Amino acid sequence: MLLLIGFVALAERFGLQTILGAFLAGVILRIVDPEVTATHPHFWLKLEGIGYGFLIPVFFVSSGVEFNLSALLSSASTMVRVVLATWNIHATKYALMISSISVFTSLST
Repeated sequence: MLLLIGFVALAERFGLQTILGAFLAGVILRIVDPEVTATHPHFWLKLEGIGYGFLIPVFFVSSGVEFNLSALLSSASTMVRVVLATWNIHATKYALMISSISVFTSLST
């Protein structure tokens, strides 16, 4: 946890996104302790609990706080682009879902 706090503070000090510091702390922790179940299985379980239960929600809340809605709503062309991008993402998701269903049904027959 101290490693995480240190890298987040270091990233903040240099004007980088704090998630970059958290990512680097995770990379270093994985390099130092590559065998999750062999060395400290309860440590990784507790670390994931803290991460998913506290740190990740805090990241999403802080990202949402920094969202500039007035910049998004200031231009009609930006609004159209956002709507088209959102529609494109959903259309792609549904197209992939339909194609994967058809592949699985053709494999089962």
